[in-house]
Amino acid sequence: MQEKRLLLKNTLVISIGNFIAKIIGAFYRIPLTNFLGGTGIGLYQMVFPVYALLLDFSMAVPTALSKNLVQIEEKKERQKYFYASLKALFFIGLFGMAFLIFFAKPISYLQGDKNAFFPYLFLAPSVFLVSLISCFRGFFQSKINMYPTAISQIVEQGVKLVFGLVLVNVLVASLTFSVSGATLAVTLSELIALTFLVVYYKKKTKERLYIKLEKTEQKKLTKHLFKTAIPIMLIGISLPISHLIDSFLIINVLKSYREDATLLYGLFSGSAHSVINMPVSVCYGVSIALIPLISKVKGKKKENGMSFSILLTLILSVPCFLFILFFADKIVNILFFRLDYTSKTTLIGLLKTMSPIVILLSLTQTTNAILISLDKSYRSLFNMLIAISIKIPITVILLFNQNVNVYAGVIASICAFLVATFLNLLYICIIRFNESREGINGYKVYKAW
Repeated sequence: MQEKRLLLKNTLVISIGNFIAKIIGAFYRIPLTNFLGGTGIGLYQMVFPVYALLLDFSMAVPTALSKNLVQIEEKKERQKYFYASLKALFFIGLFGMAFLIFFAKPISYLQGDKNAFFPYLFLAPSVFLVSLISCFRGFFQSKINMYPTAISQIVEQGVKLVFGLVLVNVLVASLTFSVSGATLAVTLSELIALTFLVVYYKKKTKERLYIKLEKTEQKKLTKHLFKTAIPIMLIGISLPISHLIDSFLIINVLKSYREDATLLYGLFSGSAHSVINMPVSVCYGVSIALIPLISKVKGKKKENGMSFSILLTLILSVPCFLFILFFADKIVNILFFRLDYTSKTTLIGLLKTMSPIVILLSLTQTTNAILISLDKSYRSLFNMLIAISIKIPITVILLFNQNVNVYAGVIASICAFLVATFLNLLYICIIRFNESREGINGYKVYKAW
């Protein structure tokens, strides 16, 4: 019962924090777009794919660190592991920052706009800062304390909103420097978020941030962190890669028989996905709160925690699915009121068709988290790769049907998440069945599977 209450409480904290942060972020984009204009916002968006790529490993660290730290019983050993992780991410972040500074000019030229050089320079320090932030978030999540993560997310977005709008207006004389001001605001937001986490850490733990480690011990602990974080990172980037493949397939095939291919893809990948991702981001709180909790407990408590997390995911996602299904027209008319009638009609149809993805993607996230907590990260990754390998041919086959057109991407996505969820649930059931039958971690069926 205590585990259920903890899961519910921490899910609520991280979900509310994530939701507020996304609302602030969405609110920020409206005046930012108005100030920068189409060219400016295009330049602003140009720098983030490379930036996001450099952050891929850092984004996996909180999950990996929370899972590993919660399993270490001795306080001194936990301190060593945390410091070793912090030191490793310090140098990784430093390398990422140096890479972005050094290659800012050639990258901007390759992207086709040399004006991206200064925005890259002002954004570069945030690569380093996010690496350190990820360690502190992982530490607090291992303590089953989601407040620092939630608050720091809100702080990030709030600071970015304030400083972004101020700097964009102060540097308004030059579009390049105005955009650079917006990227500098990102760096400032990460700096203040990191300051908050360090102060909170010192106040709550009274622990030192420096511990002397032998080179062999540092290497061993870093290797252990990487072993956990790399498959989580690969799981995390599997969806963006899938979306990238969609962008090539959908636009190019649709262009062969429709003049509005880019518009249709924009409605599918931009507008519709942005609506679907809002409730999914709330359900994401379940997976964040679940991993350290399930990693910590054993036996019946672990089983109860897994079952309750799936039930909680359904309780959160099903009403959201129904809301989008039955009120898609209201959502489109409120959020996308500037679209013309034809685009609105298409978007309403896309949202209604995509609505089951809310449940399926939420379940995929939760079951991925369960497998990660059971030390089966690579199984989760393997299942995601199977799902994506099924999605691609379905997309291609259906795209050539002119009556299906852009809905091919929707149908393929539903099939992919259905497969991923099914395979994850099947594997979880196999593990639980074998543990109850043999008491040896389901070794026989695991090997067969």
